[in-house]
Amino acid sequence: FSTILNRSRRILELLPIMGGIGIIENETGETAGIECFPSEDLERGEEALLWKSRKMRPRIPFSRFHLLIIDRIGKDISGTGMDPKIIGRLAPAGKTAAGPRIDRIYARGLTPGSGGNAHGIGLADFVSKNLADSVDWEITRMNSLAAAAPQRSRLPLVMKTDREAIDAAFLCCGPIGIGGARVVRIQDTRNLQELWVSEALLEEAGPRAGWSVTGNPSPLRFDPQGNLA
Repeated sequence: FSTILNRSRRILELLPIMGGIGIIENETGETAGIECFPSEDLERGEEALLWKSRKMRPRIPFSRFHLLIIDRIGKDISGTGMDPKIIGRLAPAGKTAAGPRIDRIYARGLTPGSGGNAHGIGLADFVSKNLADSVDWEITRMNSLAAAAPQRSRLPLVMKTDREAIDAAFLCCGPIGIGGARVVRIQDTRNLQELWVSEALLEEAGPRAGWSVTGNPSPLRFDPQGNLA
């Protein structure tokens, strides 16, 4: 952040910039604020908007759980396929990651809008065969090299079915008591208005957290091939 700040100050010194317009979005991607700043006030104004936007950033409302199931990742969702601030991974060196502590992450699919670019797939622990088969490795390689982050495109364990992936994830989570599995399922890291959660998280997911709970508890449903219905 300091590098960006220093460069922006230098640009303001060298170029005849009159001012700037700042736009922030809320957790649903709608415009939440538009402000104009003269050049001498750009830095202060930008910092104020940054803090406002952080408060409106979408999030998963749990500090710790065992398994996150993500239905899709992709470049049209986040530059790393899944937002690292949402999943609590990719912390800068020497710092604690923002977001929840998640033991295992399973990614099921790649968005068509990604064009096969699966940069960020390495943030998951398990992926479906469908996702792995959708990857264009040449495009993904170019993105990883441009970002100087080859580790983010390492291929996780590929699982044939959703059932197999979920079973494997819990094998890697350590002992979990009966009824204690803390599981969250999301469409992607950009659309967090609705979450599927396991019963062990229901108490934390209620009105006290600013959420409403709908529907009755039911077991996971799989099709004959062993994939989530």
